[in-house]
Amino acid sequence: MSNLIVLQGIAHVFETVSDHDQPYKCRPSAFRMHQRVDLLFQHEDHGMGGKVYATTDDGTLKLFQTTKALAFEATMPITRLCAGLAAMVRKGWCTAGSVQFDQWTGPVENGVQVIDRARLLDVSIGFSGRFPGTVVWLDGDDEYPYQQQARALFRTVKAEAERSRSHPSSPIAASASRSHRSQVPVEVSTLLAKGRSWFKGVGECTR
Repeated sequence: MSNLIVLQGIAHVFETVSDHDQPYKCRPSAFRMHQRVDLLFQHEDHGMGGKVYATTDDGTLKLFQTTKALAFEATMPITRLCAGLAAMVRKGWCTAGSVQFDQWTGPVENGVQVIDRARLLDVSIGFSGRFPGTVVWLDGDDEYPYQQQARALFRTVKAEAERSRSHPSSPIAASASRSHRSQVPVEVSTLLAKGRSWFKGVGECTR
């Protein structure tokens, strides 16, 4: 593994509420992942020149979803670009994980938009996150105090997800395979930046 960079992290912790004036939260095992999912930096669109660091298409990005959290593990070559990203993570400049999704459904409860189901588009590394517990690190690096809880959660989620894949009839595997009807596309950062018109009901939401 000396010629590879292995990046690990927590992309989302379910049932946590966003630190924003238009809060939302995702239900356990909310994300559908039947299509390609990419690892990006700051949700940069690779179609507009952003770099895909890893992808589920070729197995360089592995996703682990349970009722607790969505964790990820990315294996990247030591190129100048990937090494630069790794350096930012190692220096503590980029320490947060994030997700981008669309086709979401869910009600508003006590002023919080609840995401019951959504199609996961990408996992991203960034300078800061909107949710608690979304931390990234390099496998093999020293474990810092602020990473301890996230790393423990990563190990638990990864082990639980791998067990569920070995037993497809388990509740977690069954939840991950559920298919829901598509609704309104929304980028997480855009959703948070919009007003409450986003949250009046899925059928009424417009950009």
